[in-house]
Amino acid sequence: MSTSQTLGGATRCGRVIGPSLDKIIKNAAWRKHTYLVSSCKSVLDKLESLPDDFHDPSSAVAGLSSPDADAVLQPFLFSLDTAYSKVVEPALDCAFKLFSLSVIRGEIQSSKQDSVLFKLVNAVSKVGAMAEEPIQLAVLRVLLAAVRSPCVLIRGDCLLHVVKTCYNIYLGGLSGTTQICAKSVLAQMMLVIFTRSEEDSLADVAVKTVYVNELLAFTDKSVNEGSSVYFCQGFVNEVMAAGQGSPLPPPDVIQILLQNPETETVMTPDSPSFRGYEKNGEADSLTGDMSKMRQDAFLLFKNLCKLSMRFSSQEKNDDQIMVRGKTLSLELLKVIIDNGGPVWRSAYHSVTDVSILRFILEVSWGPMLAAFSVTLDQSDDRLATSLCLQGFRYAVHVTAVMGMQTQRDAFVTSMAKFTNLHCAADMKQKNVDAVKAIITIAIEDGNHLQGSWEHILTCLSRIEHLQLLGEGSSHADTRYIPTTKAEVDEKKALGFPHLKKRGALQNPSVMAVVRGGSYDSTSLVKTVPKLVTPEQIKNFIANLNLLDQIGNFELNHVYANSQRLNSEAIVAFVKALCKVSMSELQSPADPRVFSLTKLVETAHYNMNRIRLVWSRIWNVLSDFFVSVGLSENLSVAIFVMDSLRQLSMKFLEREELANYHFQHEFLRPFVVVMQNSSSAEIRELIVRCVSQMVLSRVSNVQSGWKSVFTVFTTAAIDERKNIVLLAFETIEKIVRDHFHCITETEISVYADCIRCLITFTNSKFEGDIGFNSIEFLRFCAVKLAEGGLFLNEKLKNDNISALKEDSSDGQSVTDLDEQVSYWVPLLSAIRKRSIEVLFNILMDHGHLFTRPFWAAIFSSIILPVFNNMRSKTDMLFEESSSGYSPSSASLDTEETTWDAETSTLALQLLVDLLANFFSSVRSQLSSVVSIILGFIKSPVQGSTGSGISVLLRLADGLARSASEDEWTEVFLALKEAASLTFAGFMKVLRTMDDIEDVETSSGQSVDKDDLDDDNLHIMSYVVSRTKKHIDVLSQIVEVVSELYRRNQYSLPASHVDILADIFSCIASHAQQLNTDTVLRRKFKRACSVQNLTQPQLLNFENEANKSYMTFLQDMVTCNPDVSKELELESRLVTECSKVVKIYLNCTGQHQQQTKPIHWILPMEFDRTEEAKARTSLLVSSLEALCSLEAESLKRHVSSVFPLLVDLVKTEHCSPQVPYALSNVLKSCIRPILG
Repeated sequence: MSTSQTLGGATRCGRVIGPSLDKIIKNAAWRKHTYLVSSCKSVLDKLESLPDDFHDPSSAVAGLSSPDADAVLQPFLFSLDTAYSKVVEPALDCAFKLFSLSVIRGEIQSSKQDSVLFKLVNAVSKVGAMAEEPIQLAVLRVLLAAVRSPCVLIRGDCLLHVVKTCYNIYLGGLSGTTQICAKSVLAQMMLVIFTRSEEDSLADVAVKTVYVNELLAFTDKSVNEGSSVYFCQGFVNEVMAAGQGSPLPPPDVIQILLQNPETETVMTPDSPSFRGYEKNGEADSLTGDMSKMRQDAFLLFKNLCKLSMRFSSQEKNDDQIMVRGKTLSLELLKVIIDNGGPVWRSAYHSVTDVSILRFILEVSWGPMLAAFSVTLDQSDDRLATSLCLQGFRYAVHVTAVMGMQTQRDAFVTSMAKFTNLHCAADMKQKNVDAVKAIITIAIEDGNHLQGSWEHILTCLSRIEHLQLLGEGSSHADTRYIPTTKAEVDEKKALGFPHLKKRGALQNPSVMAVVRGGSYDSTSLVKTVPKLVTPEQIKNFIANLNLLDQIGNFELNHVYANSQRLNSEAIVAFVKALCKVSMSELQSPADPRVFSLTKLVETAHYNMNRIRLVWSRIWNVLSDFFVSVGLSENLSVAIFVMDSLRQLSMKFLEREELANYHFQHEFLRPFVVVMQNSSSAEIRELIVRCVSQMVLSRVSNVQSGWKSVFTVFTTAAIDERKNIVLLAFETIEKIVRDHFHCITETEISVYADCIRCLITFTNSKFEGDIGFNSIEFLRFCAVKLAEGGLFLNEKLKNDNISALKEDSSDGQSVTDLDEQVSYWVPLLSAIRKRSIEVLFNILMDHGHLFTRPFWAAIFSSIILPVFNNMRSKTDMLFEESSSGYSPSSASLDTEETTWDAETSTLALQLLVDLLANFFSSVRSQLSSVVSIILGFIKSPVQGSTGSGISVLLRLADGLARSASEDEWTEVFLALKEAASLTFAGFMKVLRTMDDIEDVETSSGQSVDKDDLDDDNLHIMSYVVSRTKKHIDVLSQIVEVVSELYRRNQYSLPASHVDILADIFSCIASHAQQLNTDTVLRRKFKRACSVQNLTQPQLLNFENEANKSYMTFLQDMVTCNPDVSKELELESRLVTECSKVVKIYLNCTGQHQQQTKPIHWILPMEFDRTEEAKARTSLLVSSLEALCSLEAESLKRHVSSVFPLLVDLVKTEHCSPQVPYALSNVLKSCIRPILG
């Protein structure tokens, strides 16, 4: 017996491995591959000593234990890693024999990358990249043998990697023979994998051998090198027959491969192949109950589908490798379907599951598109083209309904190109049929077209353009010249003589259309290369006759049918129509308005849609009109604005619905274009359009007045005098003849009118315009008086009771309030403008003034401005001290509303001036603070909040400029402001003292009839003032908190003491309000009767206490020296204890301590709700206690600990309380108690 026959010992695997190892040793480069030679020799020695009867079902090599199997395969991994062909070839040959003879067995998957089998398959796949034909063929042989082996199950991503290796060899093979072999191996793998999945069995499955010649029936004929087919057929046959005499694997091995519960499933959410096929965030559930082999087959099938649907990029749209890869994927899918059983032939049966149909379409839409397109392009047979167009229609319908946007757009785009409307000289009957099919799709499937509408509407636009040229019109401005049907028929009968004229041949529009272009070209080229020939004109004229099959009715039907589209579809339709119209209008040589007119018609058709949908439509239209209205092409912009005028006139014919300010919306494009257009002609046109619309539909204008006055206000400052005069003439007619229409709408409309007139007074074309504007302001006042607004006469009488007596004729106080509101814009606008001018001058030129000059300015100019306000405030404050009536207060408020607003503005300007020049005018700080405090003292509604906001604005403006003493003055002002707020508000509350607390006296609730009108008015007024009072104090707390946080580490003790008093007094005031049960009952009663929301007294108390507690806690932590000096730690513990006591009172714990407790009854509903509201504050207080150091808390344990014990006994509404309480006890109390 020869030496080679004894190598490897007596084992079955040794007889295969031994000779290969010997050949590797001989072929290796000894110096370079020392480790490889040593490993081979070691394994040879090991094989000599191994028995032949060992059985381990989990081992990777039959007859060996798992450790021995890993050891004997290791040299082959080393050999493959060298990429040295002389040692790679024997390693691949041995791997082929091991797989073919079923010596290697086991499951191979990416989740077991440490297994020797995974490493072996991975190494074999890597050497497939070596540019040597024998190596590539050997790799194909090994991989096919591995897939075919009944003892090996390659799974998941590892299986995909094997297929990818064969793909790469096919795409990059060095010869045609290698490529055909790779393709044959892939086809054979598909037969093995999918036959096993059909049988759901690994062993004893009969698999067909692939017939290579069939694979080359349509593709890859060019790579056939004579005998390549015969060689490849023999190559596949050899691999498939190599292991036919081998024994079947033992049952326990099969059981491990197919039923091992520890084996990971292939389709895990972390698997890359799984993530690639998630749809809409949901995993594919079709593999849930499948066997391993069917899971792998399904995964491979999906990846083949994915490869077949890959698209090339714009940079490499002619990528031949990608085309070959897609073709190969489709061919392999065909192999699977043609040879599949019931499991893999779903496309040949009717399906009811939409997801399956979608899956089929994802696979087949590409071939369908190719089949329809090629046939339609190359064939003129009427039956064939008709069937292709029908196929296109069905494909668009199915993909559109199923929401497959990419596929739908591909079919629609292809159909649009086949209309040949972009190259009319080459049109045929089949192209006209394509136009008809597109129109049918638009009518039948319009609800699902979405983005595809643009292609369809572009086709309609091009049809109209061709028809326009046939009628003898080549420019947009002649589109609307009336042409009778007889004239058109006469031109057609004579063969379109106008096109045969010499001038027509030189017309750029005609030349561009006759010459044709690409489908995507939307405008003419700037340079015309040459004139068209008479022969081309003749063909073009002949083809125009074909378009007679499509009349205006068919075109208009698409736009009229838009009113039947659903809500989403109509928005998509309008967007597409705007885009097509934009392309028509932007054509530099031949702008057209066909789609623009259809846009107006479509808007008219859909005017009756619900508000929500119509608003979405108009948002699109509005942006379109604005964009085109600002176009540099004056003719286009004028036509668009006129179209908008026509549409707006139709809107104004309809009565506007309540609370639906659509007039303002559809007039907005006029406003935007008026404000942004650089064309005087457009601005003048807008003024004329708006004037015509308003004057002709003045009785129907409602919310549109705002846009109207905005347009005229913009015109008032125009540089062109004729525009200013034109706008003022319209305003004059509106105010003089239709003043009642303005005052009958909202008060803001009247204010806009006054603002517009005031703008005209500042026009640079002064003269008559400025004078007349002022006269019309006076005219507005006369009109108000003539309209029954006689409040001026009433205001002369200080006796409020006289007002009530004079209103006995039926005019209520509420009516008077409404009438006064019309005077406010007129009076305040003039006064406000003069104050702004004063302070603007000072702000602009104040840097030139010296300190003495600033002092003179304040004493002689600025401070006297506020004398009237201060004297009136003091008078009202004194009157309110003696007696206060909500009725009189409300009327006084209306009388001085314009004064309060103007004064607020003046104070804001004063504060800004002081902050801006503080280094020069800091001596005036006391005077300014005094003015602000005087304003805060005013009982006039709104003045307190406005004054405090101004004071806070002052504090913010002096953030980095004021000294410590100046900050002390500001902080004291804040404290005084809070105190003044308390005093004024308590007087407001006393106005309800005379109202009986019915529930207290009788225990019964009352309805509205039990209260007279005066009491109802008082209660409503107090509720409103309470809410505003809470808002004002909350603003003080918020700003004071912001101020101390900026400098919390460096605040002096004097400032901290003032701030602590502010927080403390507000918290005490809030608690006082919330604990007043009588007040709360009256509030509840008033709000219930008048359907008002109650003042949030409890929330206000909680927030005030929390802000105070947070301030103390921050000072204790961040400013310990000041905290120790002011004993803030004791204040913090006292505040926390107060919060705990309030919570215990709320839960009823203190009341229960006076009686023996046998069980704890649940809290009442009101108490439960209050406890819930106070829980957050309680938790904050416990956390504050927990933040103190142990020594600090020890000093206060005697007062705190009993309260904590009571909390332990209490029923809580939230788990946060026991948790926070536990933290206090564990981290603070336990160490103190030792």
